[in-house]
Amino acid sequence: MPLMTDRIKEFLARNHDDGPRLVVDLDVVRENYLGFASALPDTRVFYAVKANPAPEILDLLAGLGSCFDTASVGEIEQALAAGATSFQEPTDQPYGDRNAGVKDAFGNKWYIATHVKDVTM
Repeated sequence: MPLMTDRIKEFLARNHDDGPRLVVDLDVVRENYLGFASALPDTRVFYAVKANPAPEILDLLAGLGSCFDTASVGEIEQALAAGATSFQEPTDQPYGDRNAGVKDAFGNKWYIATHVKDVTM
């Protein structure tokens, strides 16, 4: 697959005077996810939300059954907005952690934890 699809080239040609930008072709994201997932059929693919948290990408990947790797409350909220479901709201634990739980598109439960002192609000 070329580094720049015709669709991206056309977009940039129409919008060349607007300054720097990141352009992502969702068809390429879809193809890459499906290719990766099919190459590793006995695994679950996790997308690191911090890599690019654009809602369009998260929605697409959630619809394809991706799991999400999150590292903050904000990233959990973005994963939930994309279709993951919460089964345990963030809760402070007596030992200093904050835990939460989400369920991915396949019904797998994932727990997220961080130290409360590391969380900024």
